[in-house]
Amino acid sequence: MTLNWQARINPSVKPYILLFHPCMRNKRIVIYGGTELDSLTSEYVTKLAFELLENDRILLATGGFGKPKQGPHKGTSTDLSVLRGAEAFVRERHLPLESVLETWVPEPTKDRGGVDRFKKGKVEILHGLSDQARRLRLVQVADALITVKGHIRTALLLEMALAIARPALPLAFTGGDSHTHWNENRSYYLSRLGVTEKQAHHWEALNLHKTSPAARSNSIRGIITAVTRVIRRNCLVLMPFKKRLDQYYSQLQRIIDDLGFHPVRLDRDLYAGDIRETVRQLLRESDAVIADITDRSANVMYEIGLAHAFGLEPLLLWRGGARKIERSLPFYLKPQRIAVAANSKTVAKVVKQYLRQNERVVDKTAN
Repeated sequence: MTLNWQARINPSVKPYILLFHPCMRNKRIVIYGGTELDSLTSEYVTKLAFELLENDRILLATGGFGKPKQGPHKGTSTDLSVLRGAEAFVRERHLPLESVLETWVPEPTKDRGGVDRFKKGKVEILHGLSDQARRLRLVQVADALITVKGHIRTALLLEMALAIARPALPLAFTGGDSHTHWNENRSYYLSRLGVTEKQAHHWEALNLHKTSPAARSNSIRGIITAVTRVIRRNCLVLMPFKKRLDQYYSQLQRIIDDLGFHPVRLDRDLYAGDIRETVRQLLRESDAVIADITDRSANVMYEIGLAHAFGLEPLLLWRGGARKIERSLPFYLKPQRIAVAANSKTVAKVVKQYLRQNERVVDKTAN
């Protein structure tokens, strides 16, 4: 079996190259937790936020909790601690805050009273959603969740993450819900995060007030390693919405999933609203794009054009005979490298090759 990358249309075509925007941050980490952190824990969260952002593909999201409008308030909120880390990072890198930080706030009329929320970075106002619904939405849009201490609401987010298989890391050493949830689901977290017993014991025994700055920094590196390991890359599949292609898509799903990518398809993943904006958002969040052009669907062709505009080079799959390509494709696709994959074995081979090459390029840009 040979791998046929169709280049006969244009002999001068350059070798197949994957193009990715080096500053495209599309992995959202939500850091959520207590609203009254002591100074050392707050400083730890700030440093964790800063160092997470050193990975160029990560952006941070918070709920914008500043402080209560009335009454005594001891300590600093997790959200403010994250904000300080993001602000320090953008000052050092001369970047706009909205490029690294999102603030997700509920409909003002449905927010719980007495909370002073900051609106920093890219502000997402969830119109029509209450504060509770906003929390659940945060888990839904996160690529990973990190929790710090917390009480009641933090446990709710961790339960939601468990229910939808979203990667989460409750920092047990900070206490509160994070400690309880880690202990109750310890074996799950070790398996999900790929954490060794040695690493787990280290986190469980960590006392921020009794460890050196060097030890605290080392623990942050361990947290970042665990979280970045489980962030799944997204692979957007562009193809017609046709029943006869369901089995074919199931094959693609298995291949994509086996290689550590999360397969996404518009008609399967319950996206709603403006379809054009949905596609643009998915492209912003995707690390790879596979487009089946066999049926020459107008919608797929449009989506391929958008992918090119976002600096992505999709894998173009043609399941027909190689001789039909030249007379069947639009002019703009003729110079592209096209994978001729007439059977399931060839489809599997070209998709695996594309995603493995993609993974190496993504890792290079992220480092």
